[in-house]
Amino acid sequence: MIHDLVNKPQKMKPKKDLSRCEIHCNRSGPRLVALVFPVVIVGMVTGVLHSAEVEIETIALTGMQVPGAPEGVVFGPPAHDGDQFPDRFTAPRIDGQGRVIFTARMTGPGINVDHADALFLGDSFENLAILARAGDQAPGLPEGVTYIRESIRGFLRVADYHINDTGQYLFRANVVGPDVTIANNRGLWTGTTAADVSLIYRADDPAPGFPGAKMQAPDHLQINRAGQFAFWAWIEGAGIDETNNLVIWTGRSANDLKPFLREGQTAPDGLELDFITNTPEGGMDFFLNDNGQFLVVTVLTESGYMPRSQPALIAYLTGKSYADLKVAAVQGEPAPALPEFTIRGACPSCSQGFNNDGRIATKYGIRGPSGTETAIWTGTDKSDRKLIVRTGEDAPDTEPGTTFSGSPTLIVGAGPDLLLFGSLTGESVDESNDFGIWKGTSGADLRLVARRGDTVAGIDRTMVPAGPIMNSVGQIVFGGRHGLYFYDANLGVRYIIGPGDTLEVAPGDFRTIRSTGVGEISWEWYAGELSGPENGVSGSFNDQGQLAFRARFDDGSDGIFVARLPKPTTVLQVADTLSGPWTVIDEAVSPHTVTLSGNKFYRVSGSETLLSIKRDGLKAEISWSP
Repeated sequence: MIHDLVNKPQKMKPKKDLSRCEIHCNRSGPRLVALVFPVVIVGMVTGVLHSAEVEIETIALTGMQVPGAPEGVVFGPPAHDGDQFPDRFTAPRIDGQGRVIFTARMTGPGINVDHADALFLGDSFENLAILARAGDQAPGLPEGVTYIRESIRGFLRVADYHINDTGQYLFRANVVGPDVTIANNRGLWTGTTAADVSLIYRADDPAPGFPGAKMQAPDHLQINRAGQFAFWAWIEGAGIDETNNLVIWTGRSANDLKPFLREGQTAPDGLELDFITNTPEGGMDFFLNDNGQFLVVTVLTESGYMPRSQPALIAYLTGKSYADLKVAAVQGEPAPALPEFTIRGACPSCSQGFNNDGRIATKYGIRGPSGTETAIWTGTDKSDRKLIVRTGEDAPDTEPGTTFSGSPTLIVGAGPDLLLFGSLTGESVDESNDFGIWKGTSGADLRLVARRGDTVAGIDRTMVPAGPIMNSVGQIVFGGRHGLYFYDANLGVRYIIGPGDTLEVAPGDFRTIRSTGVGEISWEWYAGELSGPENGVSGSFNDQGQLAFRARFDDGSDGIFVARLPKPTTVLQVADTLSGPWTVIDEAVSPHTVTLSGNKFYRVSGSETLLSIKRDGLKAEISWSP
């Protein structure tokens, strides 16, 4: 079996000397130059990032031999116009060491539809290994129970797998075999390599903490940098119905699985209401930061199942346990900093997570003298909410009269970083310039990063700044099928790669890019990760400046690639409004934490050694070295 050959742990081969060959652009603009391994393809983009260089490595490609598989077994087959589901690879996710996890389809001798799909993990083409493959024995389950392809779309979807910054993965899959029924045909697995895949639980297993109840399939998977995972799973049994059957579970292993919050429980912190999910307003969403703190965005109601005619409260709560949950915001209150407005509706699934300091974004509809608007606040609790943006406000760094419209989205990054994106309206606004991305630390210092229709020097195309992703050191990647872009505070916005570029994907093999994509199932639209870097939802852009993405080519082939973007500069300037004595703690470990008058406010990630903290008036610089 291919699995037996590919799934063996592989040692990292020493990198060999690189030889140069060229990758051409078939339009005006900079030339791409490739650095090529005998089997691992690395493309270097020169000129595109001006003073910086970007390398692009081929991880997997349609038509490429699957590592360790019998001769002739390749990734593919190629997609053709008219295919209903042409994607041969799902969107990749990447850990802090550059290992990429994704699913791919295979074809060749001995391959049929029942075992053509697999979940791969690796930091290069030569180090790819299979974590799970349709048709193979599922670890931890009885002999003969195997993974099965779920549908015509493929083995696993993007939402079915995650990997954290330290390389621990989490995935769910369907199974088939002896005594498998619709009640027990799905499981959840974890591990760090292809050799240690272990079962957390299987649907229909006993539900810990609920005598006589059984667990159903997992959903909404998350795993933080500390290896703590969380997910939804319904339970069933005596006395359980639609008012109390959804549970948020958490743990670090199969033996550590425990409930965090159950639908129907009375809300803490003085709210005599019940958690509920089956409402017209939506249900419950949650995020898990690296410190084990949860953000729960949920509908609260007075009496179990809520009919459509009954109003409900939507609240944001944070805490490490049910007993520790505190209310950060609740519908019906006066809007913070806007006393003439009242908080009205909200979307439980529209929160953009929170960071390791417990800072969250709360997004509500508000109603007041001027009508109904949308507003977003940040803070750690009800006493600490600061207004960031509201619809109708002037958008920073735009022409006079240009305001935010619709429903802007705010991503909470590490430390003080905030990332805002949304639509614009005004006399000078049309469909060519009606969307933008802003970065800052408060509503007062937001600065425009990119706007639809903008261009980068030397690049003959306009930006489509969809779905931004921000890493923990404040770098941003955005764009989609029209091209990918990169932002660094010192470099500004730079172009990475996109349609029309001709990439040498293997020695002498030049292919023209048709579209690019990051983190989204559809090739036709990229909605972004919609998350911060510290909320348990793995992404495609890590703190080392490595971006995992897909590219489709004009010949119908597609592949998985990693772009190595410039690392953060070695000096960071923090907010100029902070004052007080600086104290360095945990200097010998990573990540470094810097405190200001006892209050943690910034985090430096990576394996660097902290050298110094220097104050100049109210400004400070943090410097470190590799």
